[in-house]
Amino acid sequence: MGAITVDVRAKSFAWNEARCVGCGLCVLACHARQALAMSPVPDYRLPYRSWFSLLVRGVPNMLGTAWRVWGRRA
Repeated sequence: MGAITVDVRAKSFAWNEARCVGCGLCVLACHARQALAMSPVPDYRLPYRSWFSLLVRGVPNMLGTAWRVWGRRA
């Protein structure tokens, strides 16, 4: 992705956060020297495994919202 640019002459690198997708390949490449480390995102939630699990988790909230909206109608 081009997130890390290495300057061999100056022995430095620059990291462009906007281009980083979090694949972890840079950590694997620098594993011997442990030059880089990744940390988990605190509020990350795993995606749903299937449409069924999406519906099972989402339908109760949708029904509750619909019930509240229906109850508040004029």
